Amino acid sequence: MKVVLDVDGPLTDFHRKARLVIRDEFGYDLPISAYKEWDVTSVLPTQEEKDRMNELIAQPGWATSMLPDAEAVDAVREMRNSGADILFATAPHPRSKTWKEEREAWLIEHFDAHHLEVAHIHRKDFLTGDMFVDDKPSNVRGWQKSNPDGHGFLWVKDYNRTEVGLMFAESWEPVLSELRDWR
Repeated sequence: MKVVLDVDGPLTDFHRKARLVIRDEFGYDLPISAYKEWDVTSVLPTQEEKDRMNELIAQPGWATSMLPDAEAVDAVREMRNSGADILFATAPHPRSKTWKEEREAWLIEHFDAHHLEVAHIHRKDFLTGDMFVDDKPSNVRGWQKSNPDGHGFLWVKDYNRTEVGLMFAESWEPVLSELRDWR
């Protein structure tokens, strides 16, 4: 089985780090319910603040500073042990000069990834596989359309809970269950 995994969302909590920066940098201590969409900058009221947030995200060290989700580490290990081929699909920040190298190093360190198992790509619908996990609804829809026989999972976060018509994963169990059924 070929499994394509998004990084920011299923494997680490990008939004958590972004919310802390928004609080510390801009003084907006917003509840998680204020974040209604995938784009963390959408809560910022001015374009100047959005631009500043994107500058902060693009700084060296951002992509390596997040902690991996412990359950994700275990899930990836179980997938590998079951014989699944893993492709880590990550969209680099367009303003960052170091994102790709940092993200790849982070995946190697925390998920024992090989550099050939990392795809730096924004159009995840271009990737093929049997299973796909991502927290961005449009990515899951696009991938599912391009892989109609595959199983696309929306990794549930507070900002995407209102989505409909997708297979949801609030934990790794539905993904691992699908993998076990495949075996």
